[in-house]
Amino acid sequence: MAGDALIRPTAEPSRRDWIAVMSAMLSAFMAVLDIQITNSSLKDIRMRSIDPIFN
Repeated sequence: MAGDALIRPTAEPSRRDWIAVMSAMLSAFMAVLDIQITNSSLKDIRMRSIDPIFN
């Protein structure tokens, strides 16, 4: 039966694997943070480019 054969990991993840995963997580967090900061300041950016008094 196909359910009888379980796949077991051959080895623990290496330090290099963990560094890659942590780097990907940090990159995703930084991308979301950048999007949030840009989104919250779009009104100011738009007003500075349109209104000469605001410059």
